[in-house]
Amino acid sequence: MVAQRLRGGPDGAELHSVGVFYRVRVTGGELRDETDGSTDLARWIPLTRVGTLDRSVVIDVGLELHRRAPLTGHVEPIEVTGPLRH
Repeated sequence: MVAQRLRGGPDGAELHSVGVFYRVRVTGGELRDETDGSTDLARWIPLTRVGTLDRSVVIDVGLELHRRAPLTGHVEPIEVTGPLRH
């Protein structure tokens, strides 16, 4: 899990969010775009290329969890300043 704190929300209050990440192993099937959903293009991206893409902070947290594989499953909270990207 990761906690995230954003300052300067619409009413000036802090926004706290919690993310839950799962480690999975794909064993078969076919990757497809989400029907009537939010996924525009479902594509496999090489892990070495992910850092070069425009992405939200949750992707960086997931990469850090993958890299460090902490026994507790936790990383330190991240404070984000500036606009929130979804």
